[in-house]
Amino acid sequence: MIPTSGTSRLTWLVRLLLPVLACILSAGAGESPGRTNEETLNACLQLPLFSTVNLWSESAEQVAKRLHLSLGSQTREGAIWRASRPRAFGVEIAEIRLLAEASGKVSAIELNLLNKGDYFTPMAMARKAREMYADDPRALERARTHPQWLEKNLRRRFSRDCEAWEKRVQTSLDPLLGNAKTQRYGSARRHRMRRWDWHGTAFLLDSRANEFVLLRLVPVEDAEARGRSAHRSDRSVKTMIAANVRRNKRGDVWIDNIPMVDQGAKGYCAVATAERLLRYYGIAVDSHDLADAARTARGGGTTWSGMCAAVEQTASRHQRRFRTVGGTISIRGVSRYIDKGIPLFWGMYVTPALEQRAADRAGEREHADAATWKRRLKKERAATRRLEPDKSGAHVRLIVGYNKNTREIATSDSWGRQRITWITESEARRV
Repeated sequence: MIPTSGTSRLTWLVRLLLPVLACILSAGAGESPGRTNEETLNACLQLPLFSTVNLWSESAEQVAKRLHLSLGSQTREGAIWRASRPRAFGVEIAEIRLLAEASGKVSAIELNLLNKGDYFTPMAMARKAREMYADDPRALERARTHPQWLEKNLRRRFSRDCEAWEKRVQTSLDPLLGNAKTQRYGSARRHRMRRWDWHGTAFLLDSRANEFVLLRLVPVEDAEARGRSAHRSDRSVKTMIAANVRRNKRGDVWIDNIPMVDQGAKGYCAVATAERLLRYYGIAVDSHDLADAARTARGGGTTWSGMCAAVEQTASRHQRRFRTVGGTISIRGVSRYIDKGIPLFWGMYVTPALEQRAADRAGEREHADAATWKRRLKKERAATRRLEPDKSGAHVRLIVGYNKNTREIATSDSWGRQRITWITESEARRV
């Protein structure tokens, strides 16, 4: 954020430039990229990222521990470690993610420096208002009572912050790694990015005006592939996803091994769920790239048509197809896809009454026998007619399972918990 007063602006500028100056001093004037070591880069990033072992040979768990990251998702194909609001370049940033391969090695690291989703959440906007107008009570009160006025001011500052972050990263890495070159990279939307190479690592600065600023670290060979995942034949993909289907004695059928992507406090349910879906098929993409492609609003909010178009475009680039399925939701329709290991991207309305009902039933469902549970759900269905969908709670979830005996459907959210919620077929139709 860029402060408004002269003194505050000077303090902000000094804080911005100090890490850059430290990078230059630690590198030495005119030092060549070949002489830059891991200690110098760690000092520049102000993160204990590199060790004497090559990053791409290290255990992802060791690197995650060094960076104080938490495990957010674990599947047979890999893992995602993350931390919200960590520090890098000497200041707080939006997020760090470490992506791991099935072998347990690091496959990519993302420093999410700034993005419109986190920047414009109500909580973040309130925090920024307190910082901006700490010495101006009248302006602070106006920010509280006129959110549109505050957002208008923040839009200008967000644009400037994006430019400042882009310049900050470039002036930090250029003295250490030489002048950046540019190349196209990306899965959802390909953009020109600045790239620096160092000891098998490509630093990719992805800066998009009024969208986000993200520094990706990937192996050089992945950078050369420009973000394209290794091609898999249709047969191998079908075999892979079919192996994820699970069944139990009570008749539950569900898909296992779907990556979790936590949307956090921002309204990124659609793009986070789309990222989960695409990663399930082995397509490496991030929510912010998808949000740009889908024209997601500041702070969150995506149209159904925009999101479907972004997913179709991304899938097509990786020789996969995404298509919409219409009609009334039913066990028969859902089972056609779940039995093949295909999750469904489902638009619905989060309705508090249903959320509470599903939560109340969760523990009971786990321990009840089939006959008792069918009787329990019969009473629930009788009350479903009184359930009114909350049209203000538009949301996207994955449908990941079903049970023909009890007429239930299993769903999964992007709220950071690797769990399944069961609702009845009639409840799903209502919302």
